[in-house]
Amino acid sequence: MTNLLSCCDGTVETDRAQLVEEIGEFFEVYGQAFSRLDVDGITAMFTLPFTSFHEMTPSQWGINEGPVLYEVTRSILNHYKERGITGMTYRLASLLAMGRDMASVVVTWTAHCQDRTSWNYDSGYHLIRQDGQWKIYGVIQFDERF
Repeated sequence: MTNLLSCCDGTVETDRAQLVEEIGEFFEVYGQAFSRLDVDGITAMFTLPFTSFHEMTPSQWGINEGPVLYEVTRSILNHYKERGITGMTYRLASLLAMGRDMASVVVTWTAHCQDRTSWNYDSGYHLIRQDGQWKIYGVIQFDERF
């Protein structure tokens, strides 16, 4: 049996490296918006329909529910502000490419607080490329510690 990766011309590795770079750039912008707790910047990186799982509870927003998703995002960011979060930093923990235009990513976030404490938590993101731009169509909050 032939190993598929060993018979390729290197395009798989090149495509993956390019994908990692593109998604890294996407999360750099997303991370900056998140660090500023910027609802406009964050929701601009979402697409509809959108699905979220938080504490094993699913939520879904349909194609015409952008304003509702915006308000939910604002509420979440206000919660972070109330907890004294002054900024967020991130690290891409894993990436699973699903073709050239979809991927799942796990991000380890570090929340930085006014009292100089911080904590880490992980979130999963499902991404799709639309009109040449990466967008988030799903979030899984599976390791948030508040």
